[in-house]
Amino acid sequence: TQAAEAQSFLAMAGFKTKEIMEAMPGVLSLAAAGQMEIARTADIASNILTGFRLSADQTTGVVDVLAKAMTSSNTNIEQLGYAMKYAAPIAASLGMSIEEAAAAVGELSNAGIQGEMAGTQLRAMLLRLTTPTKEAQFYMDKLGITTKDAAGNILPFANIIGQFEQAFKKLNQSQQAQVAASIAGTEAASGFLTLISTGQAQLESFTSELENSAGAADKLAETQMDTLKGSIEEFKSAMEAAAIAVG
Repeated sequence: TQAAEAQSFLAMAGFKTKEIMEAMPGVLSLAAAGQMEIARTADIASNILTGFRLSADQTTGVVDVLAKAMTSSNTNIEQLGYAMKYAAPIAASLGMSIEEAAAAVGELSNAGIQGEMAGTQLRAMLLRLTTPTKEAQFYMDKLGITTKDAAGNILPFANIIGQFEQAFKKLNQSQQAQVAASIAGTEAASGFLTLISTGQAQLESFTSELENSAGAADKLAETQMDTLKGSIEEFKSAMEAAAIAVG
């Protein structure tokens, strides 16, 4: 069965029996919310939990964040799964929460940068901002951008984006594009510019929305089931009407 397949995916990800039991309700809820196969949903959920170094009993929180991100931006569970596959390990190592990462991916998705592309671009941005090339460091110094606090800890991602948001007000479009490519790399420049124009306030607001997403997956699953039930009823009525017409 699909449920057994899902459990074997979680087992392959290193989950113990107790952890599999803890994760399954969240997986089932997300599968219903995203209208996906349970096994694929388990794969996505376990990858994200592992990527962000979260425990199995945090599955419900993770699926709520994914469900809320899906309903609040132009993306779906499959695309979020692909994005997080690339971005999660780096994001987690820099102290970024799943809510912060999902907010960034959601905003990129709204600009048509989705799935794998969103994940690879976010990963590149995070790497280049925290371990800048000589050229990137030159521009960051020139613009007065700092990525660490006095204790050497990485500043919140939205804060760093906010610094660029302010600094870019003094640059024309061509200069902005040049600086973005120099700092984030050519491949990730479009995503970087997207997040800068999105701005710190919107990123923080979306992150906060995701931090308060408890129950989102169950709620969405219920809506999907009601919609499905409604569609089946409509289909039955149409078939009956057709039978009457034919009769």
